[in-house]
Amino acid sequence: MSNKNSDQVNNYYKGRGGYRGPYHEYDNLILSLLKPGMNLLDIGCGRTFPMAPKWLSTGANIYGVDPEANSSTVPEKTTIISGRAEKINCDDQKFDIIISRAVLEHIEKPEKVFKELHRLLKTGGKIVLLAPSKYDYISMAARLIPNRYHAKIVKATEGRDEADTFPTFYQANSYKQIKQLAYSTNLTLVKFEYLDQSPSALHFNPILYKLGCLYHFLIRSIPMFHFLKGWFLCILTK
Repeated sequence: MSNKNSDQVNNYYKGRGGYRGPYHEYDNLILSLLKPGMNLLDIGCGRTFPMAPKWLSTGANIYGVDPEANSSTVPEKTTIISGRAEKINCDDQKFDIIISRAVLEHIEKPEKVFKELHRLLKTGGKIVLLAPSKYDYISMAARLIPNRYHAKIVKATEGRDEADTFPTFYQANSYKQIKQLAYSTNLTLVKFEYLDQSPSALHFNPILYKLGCLYHFLIRSIPMFHFLKGWFLCILTK
């Protein structure tokens, strides 16, 4: 992120009682839950598992699953498990905490994934999920535009490498969808919160960015419109 964009983000969150957006809330929640000796699984950890050092700092045992990752690309003391979210090569009830960030939108058949989460989670364990809301304007645009065009659009607007843009389906990206998935897989939804984020995807155009800031201010000011916020954070238990 350029210094100018970083300054815009800082100004967006200024005066909001320490709130710094969805990623910050997600990180802090996980750090508050982790204890030495716990087993944590990060689904969709990324090819280099960038969050591993933060999770390792708690003294927990850190595992990751990602088609792009292997033991040579991730930090030491982390373990990469083979498989995908739908089928992970690991024993039952292995993990105290299972986490995932910005992955649910890429899952075409989420019930299979939630069943796998149930299998892997210890009784009393927690699942922490952060994902974009299907009702956010970026998500709605992504649902209207065919997946084959997403990589080029994201590269043009955000500068992200095309190889890091994946197909989206938005089959588990609302309160109703998560609640139904939890019910059908014998998980309990104990927390669900929509979270506001800086309209960083609009940085490429100053006018659009200002309009985005105004839109975000309006929807976070009116409770009935909170479902339009960009992201949600939820906790499920077994």
